[in-house]
Amino acid sequence: MDAASGKTPNRFGSNAVVTLAAILVSVCALAVSVYQAKIMRETQRASVWPFVEVLPSNTQNGGWLGITNKGVGPAIIQTVYLEVDGQPFRRWQTLFDALAPEDSINFTWSSVTGRVLAPNEEVRAIQLNPSDARRVAQIIGQMSFEICYCSVYDECWQTNLNRKTLPVDACVVNSDRRFSQ
Repeated sequence: MDAASGKTPNRFGSNAVVTLAAILVSVCALAVSVYQAKIMRETQRASVWPFVEVLPSNTQNGGWLGITNKGVGPAIIQTVYLEVDGQPFRRWQTLFDALAPEDSINFTWSSVTGRVLAPNEEVRAIQLNPSDARRVAQIIGQMSFEICYCSVYDECWQTNLNRKTLPVDACVVNSDRRFSQ
C-alpha cells in the first residue's frame, strides 16, 4: 500500500498490459503464418500430383498395354518390373520367347522407364495385332507389371495392373529385376 495516497500500487501498469497484448497478438500472427505456410505447401504438392494407371486393352483392332497419367502434374517413371510366376523379364521378346516358344509374336513397344508423362498423356508400352493380342491376353493374366513413379517433389507411388496404387518412400532400383524396355 502506498503510504502517501492510501492506495495499493498497481503491479501492472498500462505499459505492461499493452506489452503483453502485443506479445499475444505476435504469437497468434506467427501461428497463423506457420499454418498458412503448411497449407500452401500442401496446395503446391496437390497441384503437381501425378496418378499413373496401367490399363490393358484388347479390341478388334489389336491390343496394347497403356500407361496413362490421370493426375494434374508430371509423372517421372523411375522403375518398371515385369514378372510371370515370380520370374522377372527385362524385355518383351524374352517374355514371349519363354511363354510362347513355338509362336512368333509380332509387336511394337515404347520405352517407359525414365520417361516423364505429362498430365493426360498415354504411352503404349506394347502394341499387338489382333491375332497376337488374343494369344497374349492369356499371358497378361499371369503377368505382374509394376511401375514406380515420382512427382517433381520426390513423392513416390507404386502401381500395377490391378490398379492398386500405394505411396512408397522412394523407388528402389533392382537392376536384376528391372524391365529395360
